[in-house]
Amino acid sequence: MKIVTSLNIIAWLKSHDIEVEEKYKDDFYYAQVEQTQEVKELMNRYYDNEELHLFLNQFKNIKKNKANRKRGVM
Repeated sequence: MKIVTSLNIIAWLKSHDIEVEEKYKDDFYYAQVEQTQEVKELMNRYYDNEELHLFLNQFKNIKKNKANRKRGVM
């Protein structure tokens, strides 16, 4: 079993119908996943997908800007 702590990777694996066991411990969220060849390949695709990372970074920035506006920080 492999422990995964990145929410993005957990979502990526789940979106490809990989069964992940979600866990919570002391307000810490993580997942365990069986390390099959398919999981290894999907994780490599995740790390190598530049367009996906550009999207995730833009999404993160938008969320941060939205939160800052709500708090009156800019």
